[in-house]
Amino acid sequence: MEFDKSALTKLQQLRDELKLKSHLLKNELKDDWDKLEKEWEKNQETITRLKNAANQTAGGLKEAGRAGLSSLKEGYQHIKTALENRN
Repeated sequence: MEFDKSALTKLQQLRDELKLKSHLLKNELKDDWDKLEKEWEKNQETITRLKNAANQTAGGLKEAGRAGLSSLKEGYQHIKTALENRN
């Protein structure tokens, strides 16, 4: 089963970078961050569950992973852009 590890790795790096800058988050961005963290945890659980599901096709796993990662990527990018615009 092949999962797009590079996309997940890039998303993890962006998340880690933003986490380091989290002290700069204003209340509005803090709410966005908290929502994304909940979504991150949910997606991690889903990815783990899908990896362990023997009857799941590789294509189904990739599609499910892409959908979850896309939403997270957009959210993290929003926060990154907001932080960059504040500097």
